[in-house]
Parts: sequence; structure tokens; C-alpha cells
Amino acid sequence: MKLQRALGRITGEINFYRNALADPRTPKCACWLLQLAIAYLLNPIDRVPDFIPIVAHTDDIIVVVGLVMLARLLIPNPVLIEHRREEGTSTEALNIIDAEGPFSAVIADYSMPNMDGITLLGEIRKRAPDTIPIMLTAYGDIDDAVAALHQGNIFRFLRKPWESDELKCAIADALDLNHLITNERRLRNELTNANADLNKKVKKLDETNQLLEYWVEFSHAVLYSLTCEEDQLRPTYVSKKFARLTGHERTAMIVNPDFWSTHIHSDDRQQFDTALQQLVDGSGSEQTLEYQIRHKSGEFQRVIDSMRVIRNSDDRPLEIVGAWLDLNLREQQ
Repeated sequence: MKLQRALGRITGEINFYRNALADPRTPKCACWLLQLAIAYLLNPIDRVPDFIPIVAHTDDIIVVVGLVMLARLLIPNPVLIEHRREEGTSTEALNIIDAEGPFSAVIADYSMPNMDGITLLGEIRKRAPDTIPIMLTAYGDIDDAVAALHQGNIFRFLRKPWESDELKCAIADALDLNHLITNERRLRNELTNANADLNKKVKKLDETNQLLEYWVEFSHAVLYSLTCEEDQLRPTYVSKKFARLTGHERTAMIVNPDFWSTHIHSDDRQQFDTALQQLVDGSGSEQTLEYQIRHKSGEFQRVIDSMRVIRNSDDRPLEIVGAWLDLNLREQQ
């Protein structure tokens, strides 16, 4: 990593001086001095005798450094400042992304002093995955731009010089895509949070149901629920104590909806039917009555039946919930 950074700095400096020397405002003599320094450095023949014999090639170092420094002094300061600013463009862009981003879209030129556009957009994508990258490229860079497009590293590339409408269209499409991506992520997060809240509520409901089952288990009453379907009452729930009360399994109620009414003593059948009909018709919301129910053994047992009707917003009956209690057990207590 350190070697890579060092090579990057060296490459950046080389590009910086190359661009500064190529500037038309830079005197030609500066270019000649730099070329002379490079030629002297690469020449295997020592043109100047060592004037410090103890340290070999010390004169070469002094000559090369001196030529480079002289060439730099001949480059006008405005040129150095301008190209140094351009050289820091990509780094400045990344700093802005880190400090003020993320942005919806970013546009970069392929040809930049110290970092090409594809590399810059790749670094931006690491920092801001939702930022949509657009690249400007010259004709000679088309192959690299197409490759980056196929790899998914850029959203769209525009050739220089570009048309104003083409650039506006690309920016609009990039903004639309960013809006779509961010909205999808927001909806996913909202769905995840909603599912988490729902799971908490389901867990809490399960705990409540377990507590209710515990209470029902230790209660002498038999809880039941009847749904109102097309003017017919159909059992949907009967608690476990049903077998103790009647001698039958509670599945008998589910299989045969008329099971309970057919096991009521004939003398009490009329008052039971009347009470149910009043709940369904809306004559009352609660009913409590006593009657006899036939046990599996053939004997009749006295029970107290407490019922309540549940209605919808249209005042139509949805469900009748209630509890049967063996009066013999209550008298024994």
C-alpha cells in the first residue's frame, strides 16, 4: 500500500511537470533543460569527471538536480499554480464527496492530470454507491469508456464535444435512476422495520395467547366461539375443559355444528334458541341462562351459559363468544 502511494505521487509529479512544460506559456528553454537532464541521467558514459572522487557519481546527481531546478525556475508561477490546481482536482473531488456527499450524480472527464476518469468514478462509487457516474471522453478513449460501461462502472459516457441537450438528457436520466435506487432502498428499510415491528407484535401476541391458555387451563369454565355465517352459527373454538364437561372430545363441536343444541334438555331447548336468536337479531348484546346438558354417560348436568355478540360497523353479527360453567362444580366449591 505504501509503495502504491509512493508510485502514485511520483506519477502525479511526472504528469504535473509534463503538463506544465507542455503549456504554451512555458519557455522552450525550460523543456530543453529538462530533456538535457533526462538524457544526462540515462547516458551510461560519464561526461563530467568526478570532482569529488570519494563519492562516486556525486557530480551526476548535482548536474541532474541542478538542471531540473533551473528548468523549474524558468516555468512561470501562474502556470505552476494552474497545473498544480488541476493536478489536485481528483483528490479535491473525493474530499468533497467525503465531506458533503453523497450526490445524486457526478460527471468526470476521462483525461485528468493524476487520475483518469474511470478510476475517479470507481473511487466515488466505493464512497457513495448510489451516486450515478457519467463520464466525458474524447474519441481516442472510446474503447476504455465502453469497457467501463459494460462492467457497470459508469452509467453513461458522452463524447467530446457534447451537445447541450444530450448532456441535459444524461443528467436527467441519472437523477431518475438515483431517485429510483434511493426510493427502493428507503422502501426496503421501511419494510424491514415494519416486519421487525410485526414480529415483535406477533411475539407479544403469542405470549398473551400462552398466558390466556394458561388461565383457561386452570379455569373450570369452557370457553367457546361461534361465527355467524349465512344465518348459521358455526363453532370455531372450544377450550380443553369441554371433555370434562360433556365427556366428548371438543372436536365433536367442530365436526357437528348442531352438537351442542341437540344435547340440551328438551325442556330448556326453547329458551336457548330464543336467547341465541335475540343476540343475532340485535335485541340484546348479552345473554346469561341456565339449562341442562346431556353428558356422554347419559346423565344431565346443569350449566350456566354466558354469551356476548360481536358486531361489525354495519351492526351485523360476526361472532358469538361465551363460556359454559358446570354448576355442580361451583356448588361443590
